[in-house]
Amino acid sequence: MSERTPAPAGRAVADPDRFDEPDDLRDDLRDDLDDELDDDVVDDEDLEDDLEPLDPRVVPAAATTDPDDVDVAVLAYLEDDEWVVEELDDDVLVDLDTLLDEVADASEEDDPAIALLSIDEDVLLIVRVDGDDVRLAVSDTTAAEEWPLVRAALRRSGVPEPSPDDESVPGGDTDLLADLGIDAVELTALLDGLLDDDELLPEDVLVEIADALGFGDELEELTGEDEGGDEDGQA
Repeated sequence: MSERTPAPAGRAVADPDRFDEPDDLRDDLRDDLDDELDDDVVDDEDLEDDLEPLDPRVVPAAATTDPDDVDVAVLAYLEDDEWVVEELDDDVLVDLDTLLDEVADASEEDDPAIALLSIDEDVLLIVRVDGDDVRLAVSDTTAAEEWPLVRAALRRSGVPEPSPDDESVPGGDTDLLADLGIDAVELTALLDGLLDDDELLPEDVLVEIADALGFGDELEELTGEDEGGDEDGQA
């Protein structure tokens, strides 16, 4: 009787002398394979015990913005047909979802709430929330490469992220303020002017937008800045 070649280590092998029928051999091989697979499976409960719970307040670093990079951040909303303007707290500027939640909280059923942000003297972000309706516009789509808030706004608006070779252009919904006094043509002209004029800052355009919407004085009172003057309102 010839000697059988030993099975490789770790492989389940059935003893053929234990069986009278081929079916019995197949069943035993299947049972041995199942046992081997069960030994390799990690129990879900054991895995959950080893994992630390995630803090839902922690936002991935790649998706956050340093509030120190935001020059101006204001929230404007209507109350009894009058504009109320408030500065936005730093903790709502870290990411777009948190910012949208803050703006939505200020939005009444029939009245919008608007946030205007100037980021690092580089780009202007406009946010409008009417109930569940969110509309956004940015002054420069290429700023998405550097600023997570701009990148998130473009994604939310369905605008493809620009490539490094793309030109600087406004993006998003430039018609978002049309019913409030600034149509798409006017807003696009303001944002184009910001891109074309190196001396013009996003805060300057922010003031023009606030004036056109009807809360320029409230913005000036809040920020202590006067268009064309210093912080004391002197030219």
